[in-house]
Amino acid sequence: MKSQNPISQKEMGFSFFRFKNREKNAKKMNGNTRPAVERMINSSGNVFIDLGYSPDEAAILQMRADLMADLRKLIKARRLTQTRAAAILGVSQSRVSDLIRGKWERFSLEMLITLATRVGMHVSLKKSSIEKWGNKTIQRMAYSHR
Repeated sequence: MKSQNPISQKEMGFSFFRFKNREKNAKKMNGNTRPAVERMINSSGNVFIDLGYSPDEAAILQMRADLMADLRKLIKARRLTQTRAAAILGVSQSRVSDLIRGKWERFSLEMLITLATRVGMHVSLKKSSIEKWGNKTIQRMAYSHR
C-alpha cells in the first residue's frame, strides 16, 4: 500500500537533518536548544536610518520604497498582468517584474514618480518635522498621492 504522504522519505530525511543541525548549532551558541536572545533596539521610524544610511539618503530611500509598494498594490488591486502593467506604465515587462519583486535599487525616485503619474497617481512632496535621533538631525520628508 502506498503512503498518502506527498513528501518523499528522502525529503523527510533532509528536513530532519536540517532540524538536528539547527539544534546542534543552538547548543554551541548558548549551551541549550533554545535560540539565543538578541537585544532589541528601538527604531527611528525609518528602516534605512536604522541600517546606517545618512538621514538625507534614508529619506530618499524611504520614499522610493513607499512608492514601489504603492505601485505594487495598485497593480495587484487592478489585477493587471505584468505585460498589461508594462503597457500602461510604458516600460518593459522585465521592469515591471523588478518593480513587483521589490528591486528598489533599480529604480530612481524620479522614475518611480514618473511611473506613478502614468497610472494616475498625483505625487507631491512635503517637508515635515525635524527630529533629533542620537547626534543626528533628521528632517522628515514625505510624499502623498491621490
